[in-house]
Amino acid sequence: VEMCAIANATGLVPDIPGMHGPRANRDQLAKVLIPKADGGLLSRKGVVDYTIGKGVAPGVFVIVEAIHPRVVERMDDLHVGKGPYYGLFRPYHLTSLEVPLTAARIMLYGKPD
Repeated sequence: VEMCAIANATGLVPDIPGMHGPRANRDQLAKVLIPKADGGLLSRKGVVDYTIGKGVAPGVFVIVEAIHPRVVERMDDLHVGKGPYYGLFRPYHLTSLEVPLTAARIMLYGKPD
């Protein structure tokens, strides 16, 4: 349900029907959920997926690609991996707060973000 909500809100779709759902821990996210051309599992960029593995659930994450040299330098300074892909991770998911706030934004402003 959550991945469907993300897909609907962002316009991003799963890479394959049912998604991949690979085994990956936090340190592996930016190595696994990247395009095949770069050594990962996905057929393209800009998709939604999930992982099964220790240390990820109940958190949420996004994989980003840094292209600009200064951004790569800053990301390396933050020790969030080796570029050009980085996994940004939040170790919690506050469903009891996020769902009512999202519902209120939809009703008040017509926006699901």
